[in-house]
Amino acid sequence: MTTAPPTGILATLVDEARLQTERRRAVRPPAELAARAAAAPAPRDFIAALRARGSASSRS
Repeated sequence: MTTAPPTGILATLVDEARLQTERRRAVRPPAELAARAAAAPAPRDFIAALRARGSASSRS
């Protein structure tokens, strides 16, 4: 099954997204972005934070 290329407003949106991606890659190459992501601190545990907040509010 072959998919037809987007037309109309969808084509405009896809083209604009492609241009934005190219501009961003020119400013910050993918290798630099990967290095920055690897050096970033680990994400916080969102569920644990919600549980802690819930247990703290139930004590009031």
